[in-house]
This record gives sequence, C-alpha cells and structure tokens, in this order.
Amino acid sequence: MLGSSLLIILVSTVQYVPVCEWGKYGHNCDRLCSDQCRLHPVRNLRHCHKDTGKCSEGCVRGRHGDHCDKFCSPNCIKNSCIQLNGKCNIGCMEGYSGYFCNITTVPAVQGVPVCEWGRYGHNCDRLCSGDCGLYLGTKLRPCHKYTGKCLQGCVRGWHGDHCDQLCSPNCINTICNQGNGGCTIGCIDGYSGYFCNTTAVTQKQTTVSTVQGVPVCEWGKYGHNCDRLCSDHCGLYLGTKLRPCHKYTGKCLQGCVRGRHGDYCDQLCSPNCISTICNQGNGGCTIGCVDGYIGYFCNTTAVSTVQYVPVCEWGKYGHNCDRQCSDQCRLHPVRNLRHCHKDTGKCLQGCVRGRHGDHCDQLCSPNCIRNSCIQLNRECTIGCMEGFSGYFCNITTVSTVQGVPVCEWGKYGHNCDRLCSDQCRLHPVRNLRHCQKDTGKCSEGCVRGWHGDHCDQLCSPNCIKTTCNQPKGACTLGCIDGYSGYFCNTTTVSTVQGIPMCEWGKYGDNCDRQCSDKCRLHPVRNLRHCHKYTGKCSEGCVRGRHGDHCDQLCSPNCIINYCIQLNGECTIGCMEGFSGYFCNITTGSQIQTTGEGHITQSIQWMWMLPVAVYIFSTIC
Repeated sequence: MLGSSLLIILVSTVQYVPVCEWGKYGHNCDRLCSDQCRLHPVRNLRHCHKDTGKCSEGCVRGRHGDHCDKFCSPNCIKNSCIQLNGKCNIGCMEGYSGYFCNITTVPAVQGVPVCEWGRYGHNCDRLCSGDCGLYLGTKLRPCHKYTGKCLQGCVRGWHGDHCDQLCSPNCINTICNQGNGGCTIGCIDGYSGYFCNTTAVTQKQTTVSTVQGVPVCEWGKYGHNCDRLCSDHCGLYLGTKLRPCHKYTGKCLQGCVRGRHGDYCDQLCSPNCISTICNQGNGGCTIGCVDGYIGYFCNTTAVSTVQYVPVCEWGKYGHNCDRQCSDQCRLHPVRNLRHCHKDTGKCLQGCVRGRHGDHCDQLCSPNCIRNSCIQLNRECTIGCMEGFSGYFCNITTVSTVQGVPVCEWGKYGHNCDRLCSDQCRLHPVRNLRHCQKDTGKCSEGCVRGWHGDHCDQLCSPNCIKTTCNQPKGACTLGCIDGYSGYFCNTTTVSTVQGIPMCEWGKYGDNCDRQCSDKCRLHPVRNLRHCHKYTGKCSEGCVRGRHGDHCDQLCSPNCIINYCIQLNGECTIGCMEGFSGYFCNITTGSQIQTTGEGHITQSIQWMWMLPVAVYIFSTIC
C-alpha cells in the first residue's frame, strides 16, 4: 500500500499513462534526458519527449541531434549549430566554409589571392578606404577585390565608390546615397531637392511640396507624378517600414531584401551564398559560400583535401577523420571545441573535471577535492577530502566515529550506501552535494524549483523564478502576476469594493476599452498604462504626440518632434526659423510679402499681439 502511494506522488498519470517529471522519459519514466539537452529558460530544468527522449529545448552549445549526442563542427563560430542537422547557424571560422564548415577555403583561385577583409588589389596590398562602412557586427571594412569599391556603403557624411566624396551639409544628419550623393533621409530646414541644394520656399509656415512645379515623392513611390511604387524587394529604411527609391529611376536606395540584388532588386542572389546574402551592385556573396563552393560569386566547386589526405576538423581523429574525440576531453579555452591527436585520439587540452587518462575515460578518485586530478596519472591536484590522504586520496584517515562509518559527501545511510538527492544544492566551495547521515535531508537546501527535506517536491509554478524555501515551499521572491498568498496559490482579487481593476493597457467601467497606442510604454513592464476611468496616458506620450489620450500632434517645428503631454509645448526647443512655446512663430522666413518682398506691418502685429497679451496677463 505504501509503495502504491509513493508511486502516485512521484509519477502523475493521465488516463493511466504516466507523465514524467522534468528530466526523465520512457514508458515508466525511468530514463534520464540527455545531460546535453538545453535547460528550460524559466524552470532551469531539462525536458525531453516522453517516448523518444528528444530534447525539447534544443541542445547545449556544441551539440546537435535528437538526443544532442552529436558534436557540432569545431569550425562553427562559437561552436554553434542547429539541432536538426548540425548546420552552423552563425557561420564558419576563418579558413573554413560550407553549411557544416567542413571545407578548407582555398587561399587562391587560379593563382590570384583572395584578399582578407579590409584589403584589395591584385596582391591584396592596398587598404580599403577608411570611410567604407563596417560590416554588421564586425570592425571590418569590405571592398571590391579589384576596384576597391566599398561593399557596405560609406560612413555617415561620405559617398562615392571609394567613399571619398562629401555628402551635402544640407542633408539631414549628413546622410546620403553612396552611388550619387542624394540625401536619403531628407533636407535640413530651408533646403529641398534630391541633393538638398535648392533653397526651400515657405508660405504660411508650410513647406512647398514641389520644386519648379515637379512634385517631391513620398517614400515608397517614384516617377514624374509620384504614381509608381518602389519595388517590394527594396530594403527598408532603418527603423521604418518604408522602401525609398530614386525619384526618377526607381533604383532602390537602401539596398535589397535578402536574396536579391540589382538596381531594382529584381535579380536573385546565388543560392550558394551563405544565407543567400549578396552585394546589391554585382551580386557578389558578401558573407561567404555554402558547403562545397568558393569564389566571389560562390560559383566554383571547393577543394576539400590537402594532397588527397583529409585534414580532420576539431573534434575528430583517425585516418579518415571518422572517429569522435572523447566527449570527456576539455574544451579549448579560445575555440571552445574539443581537440585530440590525429592518430591516437589523445585529448590535447586535458580532461574535464573528474576524468583522467589519454582518452579521459577513467574516473578520478571521488575523494579528490572538487573531484580534480592530473590527466597523466590521476594524482589529486588540489588535495583530499576530509577523512582521506595520499597522492590518490585512497587512504582512509578516520573511517568511523564510535564504530559508525562517516559517509563521504553525496551519500548517506547506516552503511553510506544511499545517494543524496540530485536536487540537493551543491556546496558553494566543494561543489558537492551533502545530506544528513541518517535522514538524507539536503544540508545546503534545494536547487531552484524544488523543496522538501529530500528536495523531491516541486515549488509552485506561480512563484517568481519558481523559487521557494526548503521546509514548506513558500515562495521566497513573491508571486507572478495574477497570484498571491504564501504559496502563490490564490488568484489575486480583481475588484476593489466591487469595482474591477483593469489590467495594464485597458480602462473603462468594465475594462473593455484599450489605452491609446500612442501612450508611452512603461520603462520596466514594457506595457501601456492609462487612468482607469479617463484613459489618460500615465507614462506620457510617444514622440510627436500630446494630450490626455496622446491624440494630438506636436508641432512639426519642435526639435525631434518632442513636446509636453499637458499642452504641446516644445520641450527641447524649436527648429531653425521658428520660436515660441509651441514653435509656431516664424523668426526669419517670409510669411506674407508686399510686391517689393517686405513683410506687411499688419501681419507682424498679428503674431506679436498674442505674445504681448500673454506677457501682460503673467505680470498682472
């Protein structure tokens, strides 16, 4: 009877089919998930498929396969690959290419060297311009092998093939198109035109939308009458959903979406380019080639051997490089990969903690401190645990107290033949589990997510970070949103004196109305919040808006379009040519002129009068 009760505690059932606890699988939940399965980001536990044992959260770095029992190629950047097939998902280390980074790149094609990034020329002895744009995520400036043309555009303020020409100082942020110097974002106040070289004409504080009678197109359109759409394959401008193209030609100004190239992004990149990414101008593969191909356009078959003898990738050995280095070999400190001798398979970086031997297939003495010993002869490198001595810590110093054996760490019971729970927390110094000699109670508490004397009970999933105290399982950090109580097992009350309290983002008597999407997000919760009854935005408005519901536009003359929520007053100041609290007063532009070009006196008094009235009322 006791055994059946215990079974109900340990293994829950659904229609008489056992549902395994996290970390186990099999018909009777008696098999452990691979320790190479990635931990769940919240529960910090491994989980695998009930029947197959397939890792549900993917693999730890350096592994792939259903059970994460296969090694990623040691040539993958950061040793990272896809669980499904082992394909390197970030890219290859220098000197390798292909999906699996198992092809040695050829340093020359028909005797012509392939330049490293940042250089060009027949002998790769010339430096790319220092004003070439950096490749994303690197400090490298790629340019064309023969011409030196910058392949990632120019740094701000420059344009041209070699980024040796200055953008117009009238471009916003001095940003212009690499090809022709056209201002890609627009012009600063007072200028217009594709190159921002035309003095803008303003009438009644409104910028004229035409230049010599020709309309200036909004982003995403082109043509004489701005009635044609830019290609859907044009690249988006950073931070927007707009695709800018040339006013007359329709040429994409922000490059192409992935997989396309050409002026109109109407040509496909080579399928042999990594991630099908290529240069807009000529279709050259900018990141590199997939497995089996090399060359600027990745159209040349790669060579995979040196004098027809295969060179083993890291993590493999043997004549044909078909054997795996032991997974107990220590990782290389820089490459984060295992490496062993080409012929013998001997681990060249030593063993992981707790192992020794050429192939790290022998266990260190459990009596070594931190289970650490020398690869060559298993001598304990740090010293022995209490109660043991000798080079190999195999000599018992004090084995009994009044005839009762003293258990080594990790064991308990009258004869020290029972293991402490795997859920016991490790000792912070010894990095070993310890439990009481007679009861097996975990001495250092439980790992996160567990409680009880033997840490065999789960904390409530409603605890923040599933953290609870060992004795009773009370949530030590508090409860997640929607729960309360000592054990976070009580649904939080949704009303106050019978009036419902709205969740973030809603308001109204019945909490059935949405806060304005122009409300600013809360800096911590990343959610919108507004007043329960009025809907007034509690955290202010997004840039460019003001008002209780942020439904009014700031003056376009405010610097960076910033204004106060309360009354729309420009908070940073006014753009050039405007002044006043609301930047609605023109300082130097023409508003209404006489035939000789002078501002009429009546108009001058018209805008000065409100200012005088405001000053007078303030003084009084």
